[in-house]
Amino acid sequence: MKTDLLIIFYRNPELGKVKTRLAATAGEERALAIYLKLAAHTREVAVQTTCDRVVYYSDFIDTEDSWSNNQFKKRLQTGESLGERMMHAFADSFDLGYKRVCIIGTDCLELTFDILKEAFEALRQKDSVIGPAYDGGYYL
Repeated sequence: MKTDLLIIFYRNPELGKVKTRLAATAGEERALAIYLKLAAHTREVAVQTTCDRVVYYSDFIDTEDSWSNNQFKKRLQTGESLGERMMHAFADSFDLGYKRVCIIGTDCLELTFDILKEAFEALRQKDSVIGPAYDGGYYL
């Protein structure tokens, strides 16, 4: 078993349910198109990694979407809040025997393979790693 796992939190792409703050000014169709572009970027970066990868879907697992069943395991998010859903995903991963686990969303266009590589390398020495985002949040 590999020791590294990349978790990707993915909101099922539904009109009016993704990038809602953006949709308030740009419109729901444009917000959905932007979300799909950001998700495609995340997917392109993720497949460059050599670790195991799992997509955690928000509402239902889609086995026929653009996240290849051969390249990504698929699971469903559980919990009420984002923090609770992340906690469950981490706990499940460590229960499966993974030693180093990174979790990302699908809305960071600045995400690169090098950032993920650096994060997993840092986890060899540190208990946790956080990638701060310019908006005051975090991306990893």
